[in-house]
Order: sequence, then structure tokens, then C-alpha cells
Amino acid sequence: MPNIPNLPIDWASVDWRYVAVLAAFVFFSTLIGTFKRAFFGAALSALLFAGFFVFWTYYPHNVPLPTALNAERTPGAPAAPAAQAAPAASGVSERVSADAQTYPSRAVTMVVPFPPGGPSDVIARIVADQMSKVLGETLVIENVGGAGGTIGSARVAAANPDGYTLLAGSMGSHVAAPALFTNLRYDSGRDFEAIGLTATAPVAIVARKDFPAKDMRAFVNYVKANGSKVKQAHGGIGASSHMACLLFTSQLGLKPELVPYRGTGPAVNDLAGGHVDFLCEQVVSVAPQVKSGLIKAYGVTGNVRASSIPDVPTMAEAGFPQFEMNIWSGLWAPKGTPKTVLVRLSDALDKALDDPVVQKKISDLGGSVPPRAERSSAFFESYVKSEIARWDPILKAAGNPPTTGGL
Repeated sequence: MPNIPNLPIDWASVDWRYVAVLAAFVFFSTLIGTFKRAFFGAALSALLFAGFFVFWTYYPHNVPLPTALNAERTPGAPAAPAAQAAPAASGVSERVSADAQTYPSRAVTMVVPFPPGGPSDVIARIVADQMSKVLGETLVIENVGGAGGTIGSARVAAANPDGYTLLAGSMGSHVAAPALFTNLRYDSGRDFEAIGLTATAPVAIVARKDFPAKDMRAFVNYVKANGSKVKQAHGGIGASSHMACLLFTSQLGLKPELVPYRGTGPAVNDLAGGHVDFLCEQVVSVAPQVKSGLIKAYGVTGNVRASSIPDVPTMAEAGFPQFEMNIWSGLWAPKGTPKTVLVRLSDALDKALDDPVVQKKISDLGGSVPPRAERSSAFFESYVKSEIARWDPILKAAGNPPTTGGL
């Protein structure tokens, strides 16, 4: 049975507005009861009385009001001083702790700050599927693309920190955004709780299938000779594909025309359609198109060839060892998420990444699961800070004008 406000009440301090509201309900419900359709009138009258009873019973307990109904005390007793309100706060804390212990009790939303089909989306769906099995509740993917991943990231930063809204972001949303965007609506180092690194992948230099260059050296020479006539796609300012191409073109002195998209998925689709010339993106999101012949690959970063496209040489083998980069993705929760919930999520992520099926799916795409030593939330938080320190001068030196993000 629900707790009903304690009686007797100090009638001298009763808020008589409640009594007036009750009287109004009685009057109008009686008036309704006189309708010719007696059954309808009686039913509506009963509904009004039931609604007011629920309001009368629960409202004063959940939202304090300046009325005697909220003070459960004996007649004539003095009001409790403000300092004695601590037990109530303690009760709230205990309820939050209890909720965290039973987490999750409903579906969890995992926001991917990019459109469907991109690398962050692909990895997130693989990981979310297995985490759902570990947690015993569904993890629902919600794509909130745009502005290099900052719109979806800002949404999670402002979400209720209860563990039911997570961010499947990347180095674009957390490393590039602080350097490339002004008036960003979140601080990647302050507004999130790190859960863990999910995957890493080498970068591939890919082009439309009929691009005239036969190898990496011919590709570089062609882009140098044609300059802005060559269209280079990327998944939005600050996206990992944007970062990769900034590093690639700045190191080799290339100056193509940049064509931004709302995510890697749309960029790859236009590349396959021949609407743009090339793209620098992690192997995870382009390996299927390379293998099917929709696009061609000239080189991949890393010390060894990507297992998903083994015929493509490394950048060192192609004669450009200076271009070296890995793209990573990770999982975050809003700042203030209970520690017990974070531990539960980190443990679920760890178990999901241990699953052989998950590892094979990521490996088949050309990515890799981080080793156990690199899966903790503490390691991930430290790693993100080091990546920000590494990339900040590179991105700013690229000469791209800052823009607004997370709007």
C-alpha cells in the first residue's frame, strides 16, 4: 500500500488552496453526474475523483510544497529546521544507489554520432549486440549524425547520467572536435565518463574504381599535378576520415578540393558512384567495397597488411612510410554516471570484446580488438588525453578555419 500523508494535520497551517481545488472537483463532478447520460456522467465523475486522490496522495511526497501536508508532524510541533533535511537527501542517494545495483532494468540507448554505415556505426552495432547479451537488456543504436560527430556527442553530454544513454564515439568526436570547432557544446575531457576502447583500425587510401593512377606513387603524383581538380571526400569536419586526409595531404604536399559529407557512409557511397575521387578512411568501413571492386585501394597504414584486404600494400611498402595512423573508437557515458553503473558497463564491454565471434567480425572488417591491458576505463581516459595532446598541433597547423559544432 502507498504511504498516505500522516494525520492529524495542523489545521492552522493547512494550505486551503487544496481544499478549494477539492471543492471544485466535487462541484464539477456532481454537475457532470446530472447529465442525461447518467452512466457516462458517473464514470467521468469517478475518474475525476480517482485522479484527484492520486494527486492528493502522492504529489506532496514527491515534490515539496509550502503546505502542512508535506510536514509529517504532530499538531503544534515546530517546523523542522533546514539543517534536518539531510536525511531526505540521503534517501535520494540510497535510491540512486539501489537503482545502480539493479542496472540495467530497461533498454539502453547507444548514440552513434554519425549516419548508418560508417565505421563507428558498424563497430557499435557489433559491440552493442554482444553487450546486450551480457547485460540481459537491449542496447538500441540511435544514429545522430552531423557536424563531424559533435551533434550526437553534445546530446549525450547533456543526457541524464543514469547509464541509459551512451556514446559510441571516435577520435573525431573527442580529439579533432576540440581543435577544429569553436563554441563546442561539450568538453570531451570533462563532460564524459570513459567506459572503454572498443576497436582500432589502420587507414586505407581509396579511390573511385576508374581513377587513372595504377599505384600509390602514381596516385600522389596525379593529385599533385591536378590540385583542386581532384575531389577528396571526408565524413565531416573533425571526423576520423577528415583527420586522416589532413595528415596525409599535409605530409605529401597535396591540395585537393575537400568535399564534406555528414558521415563516412554517404562519402563511401558517392566514391563508389564516381562522384568524388578519393578518401582516407579506416579499413573497417571500406574493405567490403574494395573486395567487391566498387572502389580501389592504394595503401594501408600499419606494419603489416590488413587481413581483410591482403593484396593492398602497406604505406611503407608503397614508398611512403611517413604516413602512419590508426583510427580508434570507444564508449562513453555522461559525466556523473554512478560508479557502479560504469563498472557494470566496463565489465560488459570487456566480456563482449572477449567473445570470439565479435573478434572475428571486427578482424574480418580489417580492425582489431584492443588487448586486455588497454580496455580499462582508466587506460582509455588517459589514452584520449594523450591523443588530444598529439593531434591538437597537427590539426591547427593544417590551416583549416575553425567552425561551430554540436549545434
